[in-house]
Amino acid sequence: MLSRAVENVFKGIIMRIGKYPQVLSVLTLESAREMENLYSVAVQAIHQEKEISRVEEGA
Repeated sequence: MLSRAVENVFKGIIMRIGKYPQVLSVLTLESAREMENLYSVAVQAIHQEKEISRVEEGA
């Protein structure tokens, strides 16, 4: 079973600012349960920014 073979799984937030990506956070999945809302908000923000950019480019 994969879950028994994997030692650690990490989840993080990486932003591309300039030439190289910047790591904002890296957490183990077991300690990151309270961060799930932050990830959800970040995903929504990315979609909104993409939509705004798309609308502005089309205007």
